[in-house]
Amino acid sequence: SGGTAGSAGAGGGSASGDCNAVTGQKVVTVGGSNADFSTVQAALNSLSKTNTTPTQLRIAPGTYKEKLRVEIPNITLCGQTGKAASTILTYGDNANTSNGNGGTLGTTGSASTTLTSSDVSVENITFANSTPIGGSQAVALLVNGDKVQFRGCRFLSFQDTLYVRKARQYFRDCYVEGTVDYIFGDATAVFESCTAHNVSGGTAVTAPNTAQTAPYGLVFLGGQLTAAASVKAGSMALGRNWGAYGAAAFLRTSLGPHISAVGWVKMGENTLDTARFSEYQNTGPGAATGSRAPQGKQLTAPQAASYQLETVLGGWLPSFSQ
Repeated sequence: SGGTAGSAGAGGGSASGDCNAVTGQKVVTVGGSNADFSTVQAALNSLSKTNTTPTQLRIAPGTYKEKLRVEIPNITLCGQTGKAASTILTYGDNANTSNGNGGTLGTTGSASTTLTSSDVSVENITFANSTPIGGSQAVALLVNGDKVQFRGCRFLSFQDTLYVRKARQYFRDCYVEGTVDYIFGDATAVFESCTAHNVSGGTAVTAPNTAQTAPYGLVFLGGQLTAAASVKAGSMALGRNWGAYGAAAFLRTSLGPHISAVGWVKMGENTLDTARFSEYQNTGPGAATGSRAPQGKQLTAPQAASYQLETVLGGWLPSFSQ
C-alpha cells in the first residue's frame, strides 16, 4: 500500500491506542480487497530480516491456514478489526506429525506460528493449532524473540498451547486456553490481566523451564485462571517444573475451583525443592494456602514489590503496559 502509520514502542506498537490507529509508519496489508498480499507469510517475506523501519502488517479478518515463520524485527502484527477472534492464524501440526524424513516434528516443530525476531508487537490476533484434543503436543505459538509484546490476543490449543521458549515477552489482556502445560518454556514472560482457561482436565497450567540464573520465569499479574464446567475441582496445579529450576509466580490472580489445594507439583524426576514457585494475595476458590506444597512461597509485601515490570523484564518496559 505504501501507506504509513505513527510511531512508538517495541515494534511500533502504540502506547495506548489500538494498532489500527497508529499513523506515520509503513503499512503492509494482508487479506481483504485491494490488499498488498493474500497471505501473511508472503507479506513477511517482502520485508528484510534486518528491518529497522517500524512497519505495520495489518491483517484483515479471516482464517489464515499457514505455518508461519516470523523473522522480521521492528514490526507490528495487527488484526484489523480490533477483535482477536476475527483474525485467526492457524495450522494443524502436532509433535507426532511426520517431518518427511522418517521422523516426527516434535513439540518445537509442531508450532503453527514460530516468532524468532525481536522488537515485535502483536495485537488483536488469534493464534491456534487445530490438532484435536488428545492429539499430542500442539503448539499454537512458539516465541523466542526478545522484547516481544502481545495485547488483546488469543492462543488456542490443548496440550502445549503457548511456548515462550526463551528471551523476554509481555502479554496484556490476552486469553490462553489448553489442557496440559499450556503455558511453558524457558522465557521470562509476564502475563498482565490475562485469562488462562482449561478447556478440559489436565495436570498443570504452567510448565516453566527457567534457567537457574534467571530469577523470575513466568509471572502472572492479576488476571484469572478459569475452567470449563467439566473440569474437576482441585484437578489442576498452578505449575510443574519442566526444568529443575522452573520459576512461576501468581500475584493477585483469581484462581478458580479447578486449582488444586497443593498448588504445585513436580515434573518427572525433578524435585520441587529446586523449583521457584510463589504466590501473593491470590483470590478465589483455588487460592486457599493451607494445604499448599511447602516448597511454594507466599511472598511478603516487600518481596512482591520486586515484581515490577522493568525489574522482572530486565530493564525493558513494554509500551503495551502503559
